[in-house]
Amino acid sequence: MPIPRLTNPSFPSACILDQAGTNLIEVHLIADVGRGRGNAVVQQASQLQRNHRRFIDDLDEPSTCIGELRQNDADHSSLYTFVVESEGHPFHRHASARIFTAVSGADGTQLRFSSASLEGDRASLNMFFENAHCIDIPANCLFTVRFAGGVWHQFVPAKVGATSPALFAVSCHPDDLQGIHNQYVRSQILEGKASIPLLTEVLPVELANAVSQENFASRSSTFQQLQFVPPPMSLLHARTVSMMRQLKREWQKVNPRLHRQFMPSLRIKHSSLFSRTRLGSAPQHSLIWNQLLDKKSYHLDHFELFISREELRSFRPHDATGYMSELLQAFIENSPVSVTRLMRLRNALVRPFGLRTSQVGCPVSSLLSNQSQEYFLHRFPVWAQQLNADNTEVQVVLGADDKHLQFRSVVMVEVKEKGVVISLSNRVAYRNLFGRFYMRCIQGVHQVFIVPKMLSTAASKISIQEVPKAKPKCWCKRVLFAG
Repeated sequence: MPIPRLTNPSFPSACILDQAGTNLIEVHLIADVGRGRGNAVVQQASQLQRNHRRFIDDLDEPSTCIGELRQNDADHSSLYTFVVESEGHPFHRHASARIFTAVSGADGTQLRFSSASLEGDRASLNMFFENAHCIDIPANCLFTVRFAGGVWHQFVPAKVGATSPALFAVSCHPDDLQGIHNQYVRSQILEGKASIPLLTEVLPVELANAVSQENFASRSSTFQQLQFVPPPMSLLHARTVSMMRQLKREWQKVNPRLHRQFMPSLRIKHSSLFSRTRLGSAPQHSLIWNQLLDKKSYHLDHFELFISREELRSFRPHDATGYMSELLQAFIENSPVSVTRLMRLRNALVRPFGLRTSQVGCPVSSLLSNQSQEYFLHRFPVWAQQLNADNTEVQVVLGADDKHLQFRSVVMVEVKEKGVVISLSNRVAYRNLFGRFYMRCIQGVHQVFIVPKMLSTAASKISIQEVPKAKPKCWCKRVLFAG
């Protein structure tokens, strides 16, 4: 049985040995790239990968060869990139060893391995798990992985029900010909036509289905969670955390009824547009990528929804600027009742700190301010705007600068043949420790409720589907603060 060995002279690491005592699997954490930045790196790199001439989307692992094998040379190494999305990819193995450097998404990454041979009648579920190893990688982390040829492996997000991608990786193949006996595959490699799917053997279907029904971490012979050792908490940080915990306890004592209304579980009467609003990746041409570039630490998210031609109001204008005008006006005049109440609570809590307040949600609150640099259609204050030549795509940049953080929001309307795509991208840069703490507190309700609700409510003004008004007693049961 391979023996796991944890080492941590500098980089947190895990090393699993084979029967001969040599390294079978090695994983090293290199650096924490910053909260929310893992998704940004994966999104940007995956878009560049998709535009590469050698891009191939197969086996739930979009990939491309960026460093081709040198023909007529003894060097048979090559370089690939690949992405593993939020659904993960199937168990598979390669004939030769693999070495890759990767960045994990906002939900972390779970690395699953099995060194079982599975030849002939030995292909059993028990044998697979007797030789299985599971390693959890934290979110937003740069890490390296090396494992021997013939090792079955699967990479998935560490969080169940994750919406973030598992990882983006740059993989080095030391020798693409090693262990390859099929003459056709060898000829494709030598001709520079190799791809990750060509070099991949997928786990047999029956065994793969059986493995997917099991809790991999609990069934594995070894399970390890790698983490960076947190730096000592500063005195100011410790006092701030202690003060906020004390305020929370006092709030519960003073008004337990309101605490139960605002703090316990979020239960909302969803409209069809709200349920279709999804968290995804901002497109490469979005103006959000140009915002706050000089800031090192930030939060980034992107939400969008699609309204088909049949659902659009027939009397509405059919160009991007017309839809954008209706949308921005709806953000101001038709803010959801539930979001308005949350903003009132937020305004009351932050007013003593001298922070800016607004009647509408922060993603679009600058529509009521004068901090912006120009105006869209001479009416709506924006930081920047962009319109294509045929008026089928328009973007506006909203945002504000406050004492604790800066935020920029990009509202985009794309008129397509089958309907209209409306999206809202948000980037938040922290100015100080309080800004980080503030964003940690609101991130959960921001992503789960505020942004999707605001976007769907505003979009309903150009759709035949109206968002029903929430009843005062059932609009909110619990708000989860992100930790």
